[in-house]
Amino acid sequence: MTGFLFAALLLATAQDFRAPNKDAGISYFQDGSLRSNESIRFRSRGGAGWGTAPAHHGPADRGMFGHHLYDQQLSPGGWLTIEASLVRRGRVIASVTRRLRIEPDRRYDVHAVVQVADPTRGCMGCVGKMSAPVANDSARRLWVYYSFNGISHPILF
Repeated sequence: MTGFLFAALLLATAQDFRAPNKDAGISYFQDGSLRSNESIRFRSRGGAGWGTAPAHHGPADRGMFGHHLYDQQLSPGGWLTIEASLVRRGRVIASVTRRLRIEPDRRYDVHAVVQVADPTRGCMGCVGKMSAPVANDSARRLWVYYSFNGISHPILF
């Protein structure tokens, strides 16, 4: 009888390992190199005021193999406005803003790069992009693109 009660208690309290995570998060990445007097600034607003967000330099492979999944936790079901700005000598010379619907069990990766060509050609998993011309530089654009992946069941590209 004790074994039966123990088994029943174990089954009643066990979580379904296939159940989706209700968490959501976002990370920002600066791809490529900039001129010495330039920097990219990320900001986000999810209902409250604007907050700054640090950018990682390099590939977005932190979410696999035991690394943390995202840098900023988000509230699923709401909206997040993100902004990336190219700053030269303290002055914004290009800016892109995008509003994203935050779904549960998703990790969003937002990338910014300054270059001539569209960086999403051949991108597996990119779901959105936008760009803005760089002031006084007709060849270069600030490109911002983003992707998302599941947290509890990620797709490996």
